[in-house]
Amino acid sequence: MSKLITNTIRHTGGSADNITLDNSQNVTVEGNITTSGIFNLGGTTNSSNGVGVVRTKHHTTSNNPVNMIGCVSGSGYNNVQIGGNDTSFAGTAATAVRFYTAGNATTANGTYRGQWDGSGNLTIADGDLGFAAGHGIDFSAQTPTSASGASTTNEVLDHYEEGTWTPALAFGGNTTGITYETSGDVATGGHYTKIGRLVTICAKIALTSKGSATGASRITGLPFTPDNNDSGRHAGAVGSYNNMALDGPLIYWSERNADNILIRQVTTNWDGRVNCTHSCFTDTSFLSFSMTYMVP
Repeated sequence: MSKLITNTIRHTGGSADNITLDNSQNVTVEGNITTSGIFNLGGTTNSSNGVGVVRTKHHTTSNNPVNMIGCVSGSGYNNVQIGGNDTSFAGTAATAVRFYTAGNATTANGTYRGQWDGSGNLTIADGDLGFAAGHGIDFSAQTPTSASGASTTNEVLDHYEEGTWTPALAFGGNTTGITYETSGDVATGGHYTKIGRLVTICAKIALTSKGSATGASRITGLPFTPDNNDSGRHAGAVGSYNNMALDGPLIYWSERNADNILIRQVTTNWDGRVNCTHSCFTDTSFLSFSMTYMVP
């Protein structure tokens, strides 16, 4: 049984009472505390701040103990510091703060997941860095590199995505009877990458029938709708095309705030505003293209 003698704790048996210290300095331990070195939880308080530190013994007795967790409380702040020290409390800093986790609650030894090293570098051994929606990597602390006359509006990289999309062809907004090749190297399909507001797409369209629709040609099915201003309208590059009746090279023009890409051709007078219609296509037409555009 534990007894209190002045400010001294004495444990005299194996009863249910483990260690108890009171007299307005309350300490209750109903488990085991074992240490062969320094375990120092406490600190100092002055007119500026309060300091508390949990330390462990250094591997040599001639050195200061290693600070594991420190807490500094001052005017307007309460800081918890892990693995080191500053001028607030003395001790030896950690050369790395390492992280271990396990896949379940019964695993005895965790797996190394990453660390902050002595140079300030953060390493993730295996896993992903996740952010809540609308947040990302903030580059605002970097030295501005905008050209003269430019105005920076955002320096947070808040989105990255890549995937596939399925382009579709329409004539005059109609898709009646249009069919596509779905296998082999020329199978109709596309890929995209989105970095922030910038989307890059590439695609192939291989027809097996152009159907009976008539009118101006458009590609639909974009993975993201372009912005509703001039930054959302961009011309695309032609990879190749075959089995088409054209007066000049093809160009692609994304429409603002619409899930469409206009297909146009450059005529002999270099007028790029001539729409390709159903008459430019055959039942075996093939085209490939890429484009980069802005989204809202």
